[in-house]
Amino acid sequence: MEQKTSPQAFFHLFPNLPTEIRLQIWSLAISPRLITLEAQVQPLDPFKIRLNSRTPYLLAGGQGGGGEPPFRNFDVSVVPRPIGPYSTAHFSPLNYTTPPLFAVNKESREVASRSGYIKWEITDGEERVRHVTWNPLQDLVLLQHHPHILDSPLDLFLLEFPSEAKKMKKLGFLSTIWTDNEARNIRNLEPLPHFSNLEELDLVIDLELARKTASKKELEWDAKLQPYIQRARDVQDCLCHMVALALDKEGSKEYDLVKDWSIPNIQVLGMLGGGIKGWGNLDLMLAEDRASHLLR
Repeated sequence: MEQKTSPQAFFHLFPNLPTEIRLQIWSLAISPRLITLEAQVQPLDPFKIRLNSRTPYLLAGGQGGGGEPPFRNFDVSVVPRPIGPYSTAHFSPLNYTTPPLFAVNKESREVASRSGYIKWEITDGEERVRHVTWNPLQDLVLLQHHPHILDSPLDLFLLEFPSEAKKMKKLGFLSTIWTDNEARNIRNLEPLPHFSNLEELDLVIDLELARKTASKKELEWDAKLQPYIQRARDVQDCLCHMVALALDKEGSKEYDLVKDWSIPNIQVLGMLGGGIKGWGNLDLMLAEDRASHLLR
């Protein structure tokens, strides 16, 4: 018996709809996207430091320099300089596809343009320019830090993209950036108030890695978020502690930076196969966590 296949569904009358309805449909087709930026390290000829067309994020290895990791940023104008060889770091986009509405027709492109999409020029370590279409109001920018760089990924981002940092609403880190070293955690988050319009900070969990490291009991418990809930709680506590320390230094640069800054909403997200799965707001998760303890 032959299986009948239904023809592809087309809505041929869409162009005949009133303009207002078509525009609403185009608007509903806009959804938040994930833009992943990966920190990359490249060797640098020391004679080209001042010839670079932009200010490079310079790295030297070891305590006093050298080419071996871990790497730390240094200022070329400060002498004595670390011993070479040197490297540079930069963020490079792993995914930068154009939103579909820009490829449909003139009307859809106009709707997409009015919704907040802008062009973001990202220059890689070889001076190649990539144009990323970005919506700072909706899109999540996920920073994948290089494991051999000791500095905060926010320092690198602020040097490369100072104007984008001020526009950004959603920023994400992989959970592996968080360590048991409280001083280092605070150092990683210290530049965050420079993201003056940030509303959401996402702690992103690699679900494939979590599955490999989780025990069978944890895998059976879908709420295996417990360790990550704690990590998100630690991030929140760290930010509160950081702001409190800055507010105690009235008149300082740290004070001026945080006095009007609000701690962003903290989310825990799961990443699987390059896609993002939301696990919800931290406050809601903590409430559910408390409720589960009461029911035991």
